[in-house]
Amino acid sequence: MKSLKKPNLKVDDIYCLCSKDFRDKDLVKRLLESEENVIKASENFDKLAIVHETYKMQEDVTCRGVVSDKELINLYIQKLVPKKSVGREYYDYILAMPYNNICPLCGARIVSTIDHYLPKTHYPSLSVIPNNLIPSCRDCNHEKHDIKFKSKEDETLHPYFDNIENHRWVFCDVIEDDPISFKYSIKMIDSKDEMIYKRIRNHFKVLNLDVLYAIKACDIISGIEVMLKKLYKKTGVDAVREQIKEDMESYEVKSLNSWQSAFYRGVYSSEWFFDVWLKQN
Repeated sequence: MKSLKKPNLKVDDIYCLCSKDFRDKDLVKRLLESEENVIKASENFDKLAIVHETYKMQEDVTCRGVVSDKELINLYIQKLVPKKSVGREYYDYILAMPYNNICPLCGARIVSTIDHYLPKTHYPSLSVIPNNLIPSCRDCNHEKHDIKFKSKEDETLHPYFDNIENHRWVFCDVIEDDPISFKYSIKMIDSKDEMIYKRIRNHFKVLNLDVLYAIKACDIISGIEVMLKKLYKKTGVDAVREQIKEDMESYEVKSLNSWQSAFYRGVYSSEWFFDVWLKQN
């Protein structure tokens, strides 16, 4: 759930480089003959992605009769992914795009693979198109799999075309129990854009981010519990409240909607946390 700049890569550079690296000269010829159609598919994808309507993208028919779906998909599998493949430099470039190597789809785990925003199984002509390739963690890639969007609200967030930082969408509620736990959700509080709300909520659901973030939150609280309770015993509840506030504001400067920002705001807003949990031994 973090935005990224589009990869500074040219479609024809990647496609031609990968296409020419086959021993089968007839295959090379047919792939190069399909270049114009692949570029048109890429341009169409961009036009739809800008207005968040990639669900309107037609399944590939433009290259059929010249090259097969499998041959197009093999451009990615054989010529972009393997360590010593001719296109691996492009693969590594996309992998290295996120700051601190954090997956932009979940904002929590480490990037280790590339996700096709529109799956290559349904849209093989987009197999090596840069704007369709998103650096991601394996879990997000697995959860999203080859899902095919059926409507605008079905579309998950695309880091190159979506920026959700204008409003707060991700919220964390403290579960008042022993042991303490947390519940994450998407809420439409200060925005009237119902469509982006539905898309963010769907993104959250498809990638199971509520579970991931709740686990992360429990991990944080277990790590700072001793420090916070020592601070409380030494200087009182106001000092702890101020510490939580400073942490919250520090994370929110970077992102309103990170799981960390939501965690600290949820804790800061919980009177039970300060009146009950903090005072427990």
